[in-house]
Amino acid sequence: MFDFYKISRKRSMLMNYVKDFRKLNVAKRIRLLCHRMYEISYSLSSHESNELGGQLRRAMDSVYLNLAEGNGQLYIKKEVQFLSVAIGSISEVKACIDLIYDREYINEVDFRELDEELTQITKILFSMYKKIKENLNYKILYY
Repeated sequence: MFDFYKISRKRSMLMNYVKDFRKLNVAKRIRLLCHRMYEISYSLSSHESNELGGQLRRAMDSVYLNLAEGNGQLYIKKEVQFLSVAIGSISEVKACIDLIYDREYINEVDFRELDEELTQITKILFSMYKKIKENLNYKILYY
């Protein structure tokens, strides 16, 4: 016979551990930036919207989705891995924005603003990455 008390207790302990990525300020900033990138991508010519715009949308979505998936991991090493992918995707977004700027779809003010926001988000994610890595190294060394 099942011990429902143990099962519900384990479930509540697990739910206390699982983090809600939506509460992270950086997640809110990334989500807003996703909407902005979608607007930019749909303002491109039809060919560019399908090619470069699609790449921009996928890369920006990847930042948000990898932050979410990593934040929900129970294993610290996997969380670090997903943060690393999110940081890499920001580089891809920056490359797309460079090309969009070079092709004169956005002006210099918008380009600088987007680049600065992406840089700030990268710094926050990298800070999270380093903190988690340090915590992981501490556990390996001292446990």
